[in-house]
Amino acid sequence: MNNTLNIVFLIIFLGMLIVSSIVMLDTNFEKIFKQGKIGSIRAFFFIVVFLISIFTAWGFRELVSVIYNILNF
Repeated sequence: MNNTLNIVFLIIFLGMLIVSSIVMLDTNFEKIFKQGKIGSIRAFFFIVVFLISIFTAWGFRELVSVIYNILNF
């Protein structure tokens, strides 16, 4: 079961990296930073995308684990 959960985690994490990157690129979040702060914008972008991806993947992993435990008493 652990291998299955790890595969679910990896697939959701990689998928969410792509989805959250696209969503973040479509927003105008860079307007909250001062002009010319490229390093800060990139760091913020990376941290937000990573956190969204990791928390979503962790949540789906736990959801699959709970469903598996419910169905197998």
